[in-house]
Amino acid sequence: MIIITLKAKLNDAHRDEAIAAAKKMSAHSLTEAGCIDYRFWASVDDPSSFLLLEQWEDQASIDAHMGTPQMAEFAAALGPALDGGMEALKHEVTSSGPLF
Repeated sequence: MIIITLKAKLNDAHRDEAIAAAKKMSAHSLTEAGCIDYRFWASVDDPSSFLLLEQWEDQASIDAHMGTPQMAEFAAALGPALDGGMEALKHEVTSSGPLF
């Protein structure tokens, strides 16, 4: 399994548009082959900070996802909404299980 985390801050003037684009992207991504989960989260400390958490079966699924028209549309919508850069990390997981 591959987990991708993306952290970013949103410009307050474009926050609503970014959230609408994120909802659309999440709904579409969850229908894609190999997508286990795809969710956006807002910080309780700072409403302009958000996190994208993606879970994929394999790299081929991510590659296909990155080439979709929906991904290009999302990137175009998100660009003006970003307040600074973003941090994206890829985590390759060999096993997982319940914490408790």
